[in-house]
Amino acid sequence: MRVVLFCNDRSGLEIATWLRGRPDADIAAVVLNAPDRRPRRADEIRSLFPDLDRLGLVLTGDTLRSEETVRRIEGLGAELGISLFFAHIFTPALMKAFPRGIVNLHPSLLPYNRGRQPAVWSIIDGTPAGVTLHLIDEGIDTGPLLAQQEVAVRPHDTGSSLYRRLEEAAVELFLRSWPALCENALAPVEQDHDRATGHPITEFQELAHLDPDRSMPVGRLIDILRARCFNRDDCVRLRTPDGGTVRLFLELIPD
Repeated sequence: MRVVLFCNDRSGLEIATWLRGRPDADIAAVVLNAPDRRPRRADEIRSLFPDLDRLGLVLTGDTLRSEETVRRIEGLGAELGISLFFAHIFTPALMKAFPRGIVNLHPSLLPYNRGRQPAVWSIIDGTPAGVTLHLIDEGIDTGPLLAQQEVAVRPHDTGSSLYRRLEEAAVELFLRSWPALCENALAPVEQDHDRATGHPITEFQELAHLDPDRSMPVGRLIDILRARCFNRDDCVRLRTPDGGTVRLFLELIPD
């Protein structure tokens, strides 16, 4: 099957590496996150496709709103677009460039936690976690479901540890679904939109700064601290009486 990859992050790299060696995958072009969209593993992904790179067919997401880019992608004759942890929104014109549309690999158990940072909100809200392969429509993570895999949220998970396991599950789900995807044998199932959850990115950003005067149950405080804990720099900050801040890095160790 001839495809275009929209690719980012460790899961994108692993899947691109796997597809590159398969006789049933003809990769026509690769699109990476633009520099202002936190590209991850972009150089490694690019290095997988030197021939495409020489032809100018390793693109970046900031070009996708260009009519010229859309025409160029359409002219490649790809049957399907595959979005792997890609940060850009697809235009209707780009979606129409593929006879079978675009599928997206999303690190949540849709319809729960649409949008960004789903691991964080599974911990804080207690919503199910998992990964989903779905068709893209004009909404954000609202398209019909093709395949899913649930991932348990452990009591000692942080945002970082849960996200790593979601990445691993995403790769497993895609590899398992690939043969049926090639055969167009995955039956789309509409999402239950009444159960949908999601949070704007501003709410995630607000979690990074804890108000020392705010009262909340201890359990919720711990859930916020562990959900927002990715590393010693990317974690919750607490304002101190002298006007400074301290970082709160939480590690939960099971007995």
